[in-house]
Amino acid sequence: NGDGFSFQVCDDIQFRECSSVNNADLGYHPGSGSQRPVFKKCTAKGNSQGFFWCWGACDGIAEDCITSGNIKYGINFGHRDTDNIIRNCTVEDNGEIGILFREEPNEFRTGDRNLIENCVIRNNGKSGPGLGIDIQYKTNDITIRNCRIENTPDGPQKTGIKIGPQAGKITLEGNRFSGCKTNVEDNRSKS
Repeated sequence: NGDGFSFQVCDDIQFRECSSVNNADLGYHPGSGSQRPVFKKCTAKGNSQGFFWCWGACDGIAEDCITSGNIKYGINFGHRDTDNIIRNCTVEDNGEIGILFREEPNEFRTGDRNLIENCVIRNNGKSGPGLGIDIQYKTNDITIRNCRIENTPDGPQKTGIKIGPQAGKITLEGNRFSGCKTNVEDNRSKS
């Protein structure tokens, strides 16, 4: 049940032009308190999940990466994974969800203060709910900026961005949507 690349309690690890392909579990697993991980021009394809940020992986960056055709999720945040940047990445054709901010046992473990910028999020969800980005539970202070969120004709991505009813501050700026039945499904109370 191996990961492609997995590291815990390691600071300043850098991956450049690496590929993690067809692993039984996670493609890249920055985990357990790892600080400032860097992924540049990396590829995650055909894994269970592409990039799985876990247990306080903070101040990292994934830039110019591709996460495609993974069974569940392209990118997955939670467990106090905060202050990370996903920039200029392509997140496409992942089985359930493109980018997931997952539900946690309590609000002190949510993946807050993360930035998704200048990314393409396309055609995710053929075996799941059909979501480009899913922000669950009490996740707070997420910025999604200047992204192309698209679904090709007959593609599976029904909803571009789904915001859960308990989510906190979510900033959406300059994003372009095409082909999704629903661009943004914001389930927070309007009162």
